Amino acid sequence: MPVAQSRPCGSSFGIHVIRNQSQQLRRSLRGLEREGFRHVHIFNDPADLEGLEIERQPLWNKLKQKHGPFDIIGDVHGCFDEMNTLLHQLGYTVEPDGADFRVTPPDGRKAIFVGDLVDRGPKITEVLRLVMGMVKAGTAFCAPGNHDVKLMRKLRGTEVKVTHGLADSLAQLEHEAPEFKAQIADFIDDLVSHYVFDEGRSPGGRPRRHERGNARPRIGGGPLVRTVR
Repeated sequence: MPVAQSRPCGSSFGIHVIRNQSQQLRRSLRGLEREGFRHVHIFNDPADLEGLEIERQPLWNKLKQKHGPFDIIGDVHGCFDEMNTLLHQLGYTVEPDGADFRVTPPDGRKAIFVGDLVDRGPKITEVLRLVMGMVKAGTAFCAPGNHDVKLMRKLRGTEVKVTHGLADSLAQLEHEAPEFKAQIADFIDDLVSHYVFDEGRSPGGRPRRHERGNARPRIGGGPLVRTVR
């Protein structure tokens, strides 16, 4: 069985080891943001560290102090009419505001959209405008789904396979302004993958499909809802 041997105290690594590590560090700094680091601070001079203070910030997804009731909605897939009906039945007020929407939740409630806003449905743009507006107004949280992330990548020029409803999203966004498409990509990119609410307690169980009476069948499944108190 091989035995690890410690390097004798005071022995040299060789200048090439330090040089290689320094080069690798400098190369890696350029890609840190692509790896998911939101803030990167690079100090090039020891003098930059004078007076430096380190303040611990809470994680973006750590919202244990936020308590319900929460209305957890998933798999909207561009079904705006169904989502609008669902929000009204949950007690939300949805009003047009130009091309956007103004949504007022019931007292103390907040919506949580858990991904797959886009693809397949007939009103993908309207769904995006409504959810983006709610998140901006602080009346909803949103986590991205794989369909949303794929649309973001396509809007930013990455080659992806146009399958599973992505063609519907691209067709409906075709005539939208480039600025709005950039807003969509930025919105999805800024979403947090998951949150921790309500002191970390889990509601458990699967969301139930919201019953909509005699409404026509949902395209792509339609919204799912679960209310957590």
